[in-house]
Amino acid sequence: MNLELNPQVLAWARQRAGLSAGLLADKLKVATDRVETWERTGQLRYRQAELLVPAKLLRSVWPQAQGSAEPYQFLARHFKVSPIVAARRAQDLALISRNEYLQFHRAYEADERRNKSSKSDGGDFWNTQNVRLGARFGAAVVRATKEGRLLYRDAYRLTGLRGTTFEKFAKSVGVDLR
Repeated sequence: MNLELNPQVLAWARQRAGLSAGLLADKLKVATDRVETWERTGQLRYRQAELLVPAKLLRSVWPQAQGSAEPYQFLARHFKVSPIVAARRAQDLALISRNEYLQFHRAYEADERRNKSSKSDGGDFWNTQNVRLGARFGAAVVRATKEGRLLYRDAYRLTGLRGTTFEKFAKSVGVDLR
């Protein structure tokens, strides 16, 4: 079964969940170019939707979600997806009607627009990486890579960074890889 999604909504939902195409691909155990294809075409197979939010688990968690003040936020936190994806999956499984989904979607977008205008431009990527990885761990991975004790491939996997981004991260922790 194929799901037809608006490609812009799919990309937006991934970004709102804070996932890069690569991280989503890793989570789904598919190639990154496949995720990019989904976002260009809007073609997503049922199997991928099932991997993100399994029907059996969603149905078991649904009563708890309904009891919470914000059921889609509850589901989003539980499955580590965006609230839009959680609501869409609930609609796909006939837990909510299409009208309920559309009403939530419109309200969510309006709320996001309002919140976006009151927020600053965002945080510092490099500081976030130091917090996410831990400054000591990040520096240890970079030093081990420079000394040849760790392959770049393994350093990329450990840090979630690739190529020039990894090199810039190395400079941000005070190690020049060249």
